[in-house]
Amino acid sequence: MRVGRRMVGAIDLRAGTTDDIVRFGGHVGYSVDAEHRGARYAARSLMLLRILANAHGLDPLWITCNPDNIASRRTCELAGAVYVETVLLPETSDMYRDGDREKCRYRLATTVD
Repeated sequence: MRVGRRMVGAIDLRAGTTDDIVRFGGHVGYSVDAEHRGARYAARSLMLLRILANAHGLDPLWITCNPDNIASRRTCELAGAVYVETVLLPETSDMYRDGDREKCRYRLATTVD
């Protein structure tokens, strides 16, 4: 993510679809540098990323985050994603081994009217 020439964060698209991506990992990862948080850069980037995702045949995009990550949940909502459910992570997953136990799942349509 850039504002002018300045990097303010990052967003990436996992262009493939697997059961693990859909259920636990999501198609999208993003982060915003601390000093730039609150400016809705991640939400705006998600809205723009829909076009690229659609070009790759991804519809919908699945986005996941930890239940206690209020900023990420709000980002999903601001981008137009719909909360679907909260799922338990399998004990065999890398995320579980890293300490996560649950993920909120959001669905974001990539078709643009």
